[in-house]
Amino acid sequence: MDVVLVSRTQAKLEATAEEIRAEHPGRRVKCVRADFTDPDTAAVYSHVGRELHGLEVGVLVNNVGLSHPHPEYFLKAVEDRSGDADGGKAALSAGWGPQLIDNMIRCNITSMVNMCRLVMPGMVDRKRGCVINIGSTASRIPCPLLTMYGATKKFVEKFSRELNTEYGGRGKHGSNITVQCVMPGFVATKMSKISSTSLMVPSPDTFVRSALQTTGLEPVTTGYLPHSLMVKGIELAESISESMMARTVMNNMLGLRSRALRRQAREQQQREEAQAAAATD
Repeated sequence: MDVVLVSRTQAKLEATAEEIRAEHPGRRVKCVRADFTDPDTAAVYSHVGRELHGLEVGVLVNNVGLSHPHPEYFLKAVEDRSGDADGGKAALSAGWGPQLIDNMIRCNITSMVNMCRLVMPGMVDRKRGCVINIGSTASRIPCPLLTMYGATKKFVEKFSRELNTEYGGRGKHGSNITVQCVMPGFVATKMSKISSTSLMVPSPDTFVRSALQTTGLEPVTTGYLPHSLMVKGIELAESISESMMARTVMNNMLGLRSRALRRQAREQQQREEAQAAAATD
């Protein structure tokens, strides 16, 4: 199977392409640079459409995603910090501010809908295809302090489920297209900021091998048994006391927020000390 990679960073695209070519000699890899947070969405998807023109895409994986830099209260996360001493540059660079609203919607929702719009007509014509949209367990369980992220992933789940009903199945009204929403919990990736693996935090390879076994079987799945058990356990606890479960998760998220803020404070102190040392040299 040949591969088309779409991402905003050319260097990463080329590195991934070379890795695929090395592991799978003879496979063709096409790289398409596109920034899904770009406000000019019409230009972005016109460009992607031109690059995909004439290609028979049999499997579409929508896995681009944007989360919060760390758990944070909604109003704090989207606060306009242009009044800061640096004009808000540090907050903007870290991913905070009003632009987080549009960036997250463009990345988590608009990209998926438009990629389906571009690719699925060919699948319908050929009466076969598979679309895998990457959601999150955050769409199924409480996730305060990641409120926008969880809400965007709920859209992914709902959109995928209904699209599978519209285009799945065979016969007169079916197009034989599988549309699946995969909703992982924590995976040891750069976005999760978790480097060590465990039963509940698998490596990307472990997770993908597990998730692929569910393709065509379940329209909505976590893709990984321990994550499914976690979701079921939380849903059971919610059925007993929703408010208690919400408070429990909130306390856990506040703990993650506190650790992230302490880490930021240490890093800022280290930068200031390094600058002071450089100034005295």
